[in-house]
Amino acid sequence: MTATDNSTDIFEPTTESAETETSTTAVKTGRSLRKPALVGAAALVVALVAGGSIALAAHKDVTVTVDGQAQEVGTFSGSVEGALGAAGVTVGEHDTVAPALDTAISDGSQIVVEHGRLLTLTIDGQTREVWTTASTVEEALAELGQDPSAYKLSADRSREIPLDGLAVTADTLFSATVSDGAAAAAPITSAAKTVGDLLAEQSIVLGPLDTVSPDASTPLSNGLVVAVTRVAKTTVTEDVAVAQPADQTVEDSSVERGVSTVTQQGSAGTDSVTYEVTTTNGAESAKTEVSRTTVTPAQATVITVGTKKPVSTSSASTGSSSGSSSSSSSNSGSSSSSSSSAAPVSSSGSSGINWEGIAQCESTGNWSINTGNGYYGGLQFDNSTWASGGGTAYAPRADLATKEQQIAVAENVAASRGSSPWACAYAG
Repeated sequence: MTATDNSTDIFEPTTESAETETSTTAVKTGRSLRKPALVGAAALVVALVAGGSIALAAHKDVTVTVDGQAQEVGTFSGSVEGALGAAGVTVGEHDTVAPALDTAISDGSQIVVEHGRLLTLTIDGQTREVWTTASTVEEALAELGQDPSAYKLSADRSREIPLDGLAVTADTLFSATVSDGAAAAAPITSAAKTVGDLLAEQSIVLGPLDTVSPDASTPLSNGLVVAVTRVAKTTVTEDVAVAQPADQTVEDSSVERGVSTVTQQGSAGTDSVTYEVTTTNGAESAKTEVSRTTVTPAQATVITVGTKKPVSTSSASTGSSSGSSSSSSSNSGSSSSSSSSAAPVSSSGSSGINWEGIAQCESTGNWSINTGNGYYGGLQFDNSTWASGGGTAYAPRADLATKEQQIAVAENVAASRGSSPWACAYAG
């Protein structure tokens, strides 16, 4: 074109140019959309991190100990009660919790729970119910101010008290001393109520005659001395010697006066005697005769003494009747006098024995002595010797005769036996 033209040129873009422009616009639009998305994501990350930090700060690890058994518990709770709930621990009205349920906790807190247990305690017959957190009988008694060693317990001191409770009987122990019969006294610790209960506990059985001191109904107490006395009764049979009875004199009118004879020699006897014997603690304390039977009878010495008067004879073969009568009368008188003063057995002729000396040795010169030993008079005659020497013509026993009569009888005995019957013959 050669001429000048004032209109604006309008260029039609080519296809290539249009595509290039479109691509550039598209790029700008994508950047604009991606920016808000990135901002939102960053905000979420910040929120999550903050929330995690808060959560980490709220979580706690605590130790919960229940009746001595410890466990570790993780919890977000801020109190003891919440931590126990997390641990599944239920607390009753008789349980104890330390620290208190409303106490705030932190990481590492220690929580202790002790469950209450019902102890039914009977002490010396008096019963009471006690709630305790003690785990054993011994601990529970100590909590109650009781010394377990002072009681006899129905349960072992170390026995655990279960959660559902336990019944225990406690009887006071006493220190006493018991002696049974001759046995030595022994110290005993017992929860018996009375002396009788103590004997039964120790298997001490009283026999029908046995006794106990103090009485069986006496209450047991510390320091009490109990003595059992064993009493028994038995029967025994023994042979017992029986003393020879006193000599007996029998008069015989068919034998001349002055003549005596031992017709029975005396001897001791034997009896079988039954006794009831009482023993106390094994020692004989009484012996009583209950029956007696003769085995060999005791016999007295029997002396037969003549009482017949001797026949008088005339001294002359002739004479008057009156003279004869007179002579007879005179002889009769003479015979009577002789029988009362002369020895029945002739004692003419002295033996030469000093009877005074022998009497002084035998009886200290006491011619009428009778000590009950079976020997009589100054020369200590026994009855058989006295009778054999003709002494019964004077008296039944030597101590009842005169000194002269005793010497006369001694002369008769010495005539046949010498001085051998006298232990003190040397003094004669």
